[in-house]
Amino acid sequence: YPQARIEKGAFEKAKIQPNSQDLVISNFPFLSIQDTGRIDPRYPLMALHNYFFVRDLDLTKPGGILASITSDSTLDNAASRKARDMMAERADLVAAIRLPNSAFKQNANTEVTTDIIFLRKRAPGEKRGGAAWQESRPMGDGENAIFLNEYYHARPEMMLGRLERAEHGMYGRDEVRLADDGRDLEKTLAAAHQLLNTAKSL
Repeated sequence: YPQARIEKGAFEKAKIQPNSQDLVISNFPFLSIQDTGRIDPRYPLMALHNYFFVRDLDLTKPGGILASITSDSTLDNAASRKARDMMAERADLVAAIRLPNSAFKQNANTEVTTDIIFLRKRAPGEKRGGAAWQESRPMGDGENAIFLNEYYHARPEMMLGRLERAEHGMYGRDEVRLADDGRDLEKTLAAAHQLLNTAKSL
């Protein structure tokens, strides 16, 4: 692609103009780094994958789309509410698809529950869309309740697997994960893409 402009280096130092990209496609790093203030002082402290979301949105044109793969904690974690609020200040959730934790086992040798999240950046003065996706609430009762984003409460068909609790997960602690439910992932992902126009935000 000789016409393409390629930048190699740290994302926070990339010389990309704000509001300049029609489409941003990202696969965020899954690192347990919280002190993003030292990485990029223009933004408040947040988890690294959430920082990528907010900065990507600042680079996206109004009306443009951000499509990103990220950890399920972006939507589910109660501690990520501040980051979701920052995203919602800039964009509306179009749709999300949750992949089982085995989705990247073959090509990346990792087992992690991930979301593909589609956001559309609003133009200045444009009316905000639904805000329910900013919320995460328990599914079930008592100590075994699973925190799940409001979007997936309303759109369970966009989760391509089976929710379960697991001991000693990705970072050695107990976690909730979306396990493989035996369906062919390629076919279920294709079916989920067909639902994107109807499985919109709340």
